[in-house]
Amino acid sequence: MNFRQLNNEKGITLVELLAALGLFAIVITLSSSIFMQLFGSEKEANADISLKQQANVLVNEMKNQFYNNEDNKVCVVNTHMGTNVTTRLRHKVNNNTKEYMQDNGCYEVYKSQPIFVQLTLSNNSNNSYTIETTWDKKNKLTVNLPTEDQGGDDNDELDELDETENDEDDYSPPETNKDCVFNGDTILSQGQFGDWNFCPNPHIKNGSAWFTNRTSIFDPINFTIDQNLFADQSLELEQKAKMNVINSARLGGQAIIKSYSELTIGKHLLAKGDITLQENTTTKIGKSARFVKGLKLTREATLDIGNNLYLLGNLTMHNNTNIKVDNNGEILRDLTLTSNGSLRFGGDFTASGNITMHNSASIHGAKDGTFLKDINITSGALHFDRNFDLTGSLTMQSGGRVLTGGNANFSSKVTLNSGAFLHIKGDAHFYNDLHLQSGAKLIVEGSATFDKAITPENGAGSICIKGDANIKQTPDSDIKITEQASSCGI
Repeated sequence: MNFRQLNNEKGITLVELLAALGLFAIVITLSSSIFMQLFGSEKEANADISLKQQANVLVNEMKNQFYNNEDNKVCVVNTHMGTNVTTRLRHKVNNNTKEYMQDNGCYEVYKSQPIFVQLTLSNNSNNSYTIETTWDKKNKLTVNLPTEDQGGDDNDELDELDETENDEDDYSPPETNKDCVFNGDTILSQGQFGDWNFCPNPHIKNGSAWFTNRTSIFDPINFTIDQNLFADQSLELEQKAKMNVINSARLGGQAIIKSYSELTIGKHLLAKGDITLQENTTTKIGKSARFVKGLKLTREATLDIGNNLYLLGNLTMHNNTNIKVDNNGEILRDLTLTSNGSLRFGGDFTASGNITMHNSASIHGAKDGTFLKDINITSGALHFDRNFDLTGSLTMQSGGRVLTGGNANFSSKVTLNSGAFLHIKGDAHFYNDLHLQSGAKLIVEGSATFDKAITPENGAGSICIKGDANIKQTPDSDIKITEQASSCGI
């Protein structure tokens, strides 16, 4: 009786079990494919962003060589691992396009003709990005610079200043007179100007001054130039010397502004050699300044720029130095600020090199900040009123602070050590690892996305987010994360 009852019960056949397992396997395979496609798409998007940024850096470096190097070479230097660069430089000959030949990464070009540039950057994943542009360096001018205020982006005026050629026939040597007034364009070939060999208050009236040799100006000389200053070689303002240039200045060699000296330039400055502003000096540029090589400020030195700053070399600031730029700034090499050094911009700021900040140094921008390499803040503050975009890594020690008034994107690893503080008033996206040690704090007033790991495993800091938090990897740590917070204690 019992056996009959068991034989009448219905169960799952082997065929049905195999069919269910096969269907489950299909569902798992489809789901895995979808997840892999989503992950691959996001990885590809990040690679595209990185390629675009790297390609723009390469093109800018080549462009600076074309416009500012004295020789005719334009070289391609790709320092980005895992990428390959392909370039084509062409020019027109009798209405036909001719291609320049590359030799060991360099092109020998004719700078008097427009150049058509094509640069393609690719990576090992077969992603690529191409930039096409044209560079046109105008024929050299033999006239004085325009005196009207152009305003805005004045790169053209700086190019004119760079290309101006002086003719000795147009300049007269100074003639000693009791009033120290020299009319018209004046050529000065002597190496030293002091009260023992020159009048104390020389005035180049209605003309430009052309210094052809290495020049040193001593206290109590107070030099006034009504139009432009051209210094072919080095220029030094010795202690307490003064120079006032009403229009623009082109410095062909290095320049040293020494203790308590004053340099005032009414319009543009083009500096082709290294520039050093020593302790307690004051340098004022009425419009824009372009530094082809390095710029260094030491104790209590100040630099005031009325429009834009273009710096192709390194910037070093020590001991209560101050640079104020009324509009935009661009620095292509490394930047080091220590001991209360202050750098301020009224517009956007772009940094293509590494940034190191120590001992209460500060950088402030009234608009957007774009950084292509690493930022290391031991003690100091980085503050931008609008958006903040960082391609390189960010490392902050105790006392390091970063504040952004808009959105912020971090493409590489962010490390906040104990006591560091990162405050973002807009949305934030962390594309790489985020490491917060105990005592470090991250505040995001908008929404935040975390693509990679949040560490450390033990002794982590805190994250407060007023908007939504999109955390794609579950934190393997004891970090405290508060989202949709009404207040973050600020």
